Amino acid sequence: MVFVSLLAGSIVDKVGHARLMSFGALLMALSIAAFSSAIYLDSNLAIILLAIILRILQGAAAALINTAAYSFAAQGYTDQVEKVISIMESVVGVGCAAGPVLGSVVYEFLGFAWTFLLFGILMAPTSALLCFLGEPLKIKARREAL
Repeated sequence: MVFVSLLAGSIVDKVGHARLMSFGALLMALSIAAFSSAIYLDSNLAIILLAIILRILQGAAAALINTAAYSFAAQGYTDQVEKVISIMESVVGVGCAAGPVLGSVVYEFLGFAWTFLLFGILMAPTSALLCFLGEPLKIKARREAL
């Protein structure tokens, strides 16, 4: 995640916040959904390797999303950076607290594979939403900050 954050920080202004967050969200959605394939593997080693590879991809995706989001907050809301970042961190905290509970409930009803497929599918529209709405939001935020 550290190396991807450094890379993301160096390209965010060239690529754009929305594109970087969108690619990160798409990578996250795919890597979450791919966990569902672990039930088809027979070897413990294969399952462990798949899990490690997918967790690395999720870390890279998180680095892309977080770096772009914090950069956007700093550039788009120059007079309210602290407030925006505190809201972002609060949402992350709620997600960290509610995620395992919600995941457990879904797992209880749908099982292993469908839990990961469902959350991967639910994450995918985030990528499209960021791609199509992100840059106009950035421009609007900069206008309001002036």
